[in-house]
Amino acid sequence: MSELPNPNLHPAVAESQVEVVRRDRRTELKVKIKSLAAEARLIRTEELRAKKCGDTHKLNSLHSHRVVVVREQARASLLCYAMLRGRPYSQLEARRNSTRPSKPFPFEKVVKMAKSFGLISVTGAHMQVTNWMNGKPVVAG
Repeated sequence: MSELPNPNLHPAVAESQVEVVRRDRRTELKVKIKSLAAEARLIRTEELRAKKCGDTHKLNSLHSHRVVVVREQARASLLCYAMLRGRPYSQLEARRNSTRPSKPFPFEKVVKMAKSFGLISVTGAHMQVTNWMNGKPVVAG
């Protein structure tokens, strides 16, 4: 992640002249993944309570949030974490058969997380993720 430049610098100093320090934040990404898994478990528990009470509106709302929002964010986080660890994309997601269509790759979410949590170039993050999806290794820096 890029840290903000010194606010005491003169505004005329170009951003390229400011040394940007990036840290490897894979541990924080790992914590995010575990938090999303815990959130999904908690929502599932609340779904069961809502089902017992007969509150279908609450049940549907919780289920939708877990399946659409939390699951998609967890998938993007896991893909980004694997990319930053150097695992090839081809090992992660099995190709699905034609009877069950696959979900689209969460490209923008993975790029945003890679910029935030990784040591990859912020300006070349789109290209890095594209290269990783096509089987090329990710280059730090």
